[in-house]
Amino acid sequence: MEALQRQGGAYVERLAINGSLAVHNVPYGPDTFLHSTYRATAVTHLSLLCYYPRVGRTQAVGVGWRGRSSAIWGGALTLISQPCKLKFTVSIARGCLKPCFEVRGLIPMDGPCQWSLTLVDGWQLSCNGRPVTVALRQQRVIAAIALHKSIHRTTLAGLLWPESSELKAAGNLRESIWVISHRLPELLVDGNDPLELRSTVRVDTREIREQISRLDESSSPALEADLLQELRGPGLLPGWYEDWAVAEQERWEQLRLNVLERLARTCLQRGDIDGALDAAGAAVAIDPLRESAHRLRIETHMADGNLASALHVYQDFRRRLWEEVGVAPSEKIAALVQPILTREEHRTQANAHTRATPRKRALRQRTLPEDPRR
Repeated sequence: MEALQRQGGAYVERLAINGSLAVHNVPYGPDTFLHSTYRATAVTHLSLLCYYPRVGRTQAVGVGWRGRSSAIWGGALTLISQPCKLKFTVSIARGCLKPCFEVRGLIPMDGPCQWSLTLVDGWQLSCNGRPVTVALRQQRVIAAIALHKSIHRTTLAGLLWPESSELKAAGNLRESIWVISHRLPELLVDGNDPLELRSTVRVDTREIREQISRLDESSSPALEADLLQELRGPGLLPGWYEDWAVAEQERWEQLRLNVLERLARTCLQRGDIDGALDAAGAAVAIDPLRESAHRLRIETHMADGNLASALHVYQDFRRRLWEEVGVAPSEKIAALVQPILTREEHRTQANAHTRATPRKRALRQRTLPEDPRR
């Protein structure tokens, strides 16, 4: 203990393995944590201890997993107690485990952590702007809680592990919540049930919904441009294929489409042709067979006097719809371009008549018999 105290005011982390203290010290800076993988030689109990030199007290701040012989455990030894914010040392008892260290600059310990969760265009958790690496299982738990805002444990367990028994699903969730609470402090609301993220956690989907709610109250070109940028792209949690995630993706996609079309109509009404085409085009990129989005593109081109472009949009949509679904466009969109089609048909007929008349006269002159009276 005296050796630890001689390190001055720096706090020290120690790992107790089967009750044995460590002899191997590995120092790290204040803005990193240690991610360790252990291969056990026996059933082993791990507990993370924090020594506070200012008060001369050692306190357990985390407990690891028990495992069988040759089991591989992964654990993030994170400074989770508020007093532990300075440099620290992790120690391993050499006789018990074979440690494999990987330092990751994740959770800064120099002040309060402002969590930020990104779900649109990919999952990412950040603390004070620094990305945090989180295991896939915990990613699922955090994402589901964020999307539901508040959810009971039994509901969440059944949602994430639908094929497991109720007991097994509850155990999986309990383990994940323990890991999140210890490795990602102040992310979840304290308490057992229901599960919620703290109000200080920034979640991009919630912020986007707040922007949408402001459209009616204080819509502005700047707000609309920000929303357009947020709503275009791959969408919610791309690459996640679980049933619950797919259901959330479909709901989010429908929201995106409705808002993008709303933005296109707003831009069209105030004469912003580029903005209307941009928003309607973003909706078409999400759902190429969405007729209402194509109709907005046609209306915008017609309002700008680009009849050929409007007709091209319609013909391209009609061809794609027939090739992929085997149906024709609705009468509503067909009626929209009917004046263009009628004008085009009249012009084609007139051109054909103009080209055919001289030829017919020449042919008639060659085939008519001569007048016998001449």
